[in-house]
Amino acid sequence: MGFPESVANEALTLCGRCCCICHKFCGTKIELHHIKQKAYGGEDILENCIPLCFDCHSDMGKADPKHPKGKRYSEAELKEHRDNWYKKVSGSSFCHSEEVDSTADKKLFKEISEVFTTSVRYWLAEADIGGSHPYHTFDSFVELLHKSDDPFFEFLNVEIEKLKGSLLGSIKDFLSYKAVNTFVRNIYGEDLCVTRQWMINHEDWTPHNMSYEEYSELYEEQAQKLNDLATAVWNSYCEFIRQSRRLLNL
Repeated sequence: MGFPESVANEALTLCGRCCCICHKFCGTKIELHHIKQKAYGGEDILENCIPLCFDCHSDMGKADPKHPKGKRYSEAELKEHRDNWYKKVSGSSFCHSEEVDSTADKKLFKEISEVFTTSVRYWLAEADIGGSHPYHTFDSFVELLHKSDDPFFEFLNVEIEKLKGSLLGSIKDFLSYKAVNTFVRNIYGEDLCVTRQWMINHEDWTPHNMSYEEYSELYEEQAQKLNDLATAVWNSYCEFIRQSRRLLNL
């Protein structure tokens, strides 16, 4: 059994249907997590509830406290994440006030937008990334995700913070899939990330006694998935730019 409807309604209203950790807008793709698990005496009350996106919720099951690897979220940390986000959402009208100095938000907006260089934009929006791309093309994405752990790497404007959360979420999905489904090859002195589909077409790579056609079809979906995730990053970036410029009067 989960939280009663009254608790769920209040929690979802307080968070604006955004994840309390990464801050991206989730819509219906959101779950309510028990900060103190019911198995350890946690109750189905608002104080013990934190709304999370699917990805952040999945992290709650990782790094068991009895296992030495990983650093799990403490109950105190989860409450602080939640309370800080609730305050930001409830004060969103203040964040839109003309009296608020938007200098810090404009600086952060510029820092994020500069990550999307001409090369990055090309590989996201124009090229077929389901084949190959230069190995270091998306190094700036990794750095951007590392910076997101800094509490100062946050917009005062709650609407822009939501957009940032969605953008970083799409980047995380893209990099995670790319890490598992691409491989490094040195081609004519240049390191490239290549997919299995690329290797089939260029290296005659058909193990397990499968035919070229069978193996090609098997991994065509992975190449398409990578292209779809790249497009999702591009779309999130475009939405971030459009809405942020409007909200920041740029």
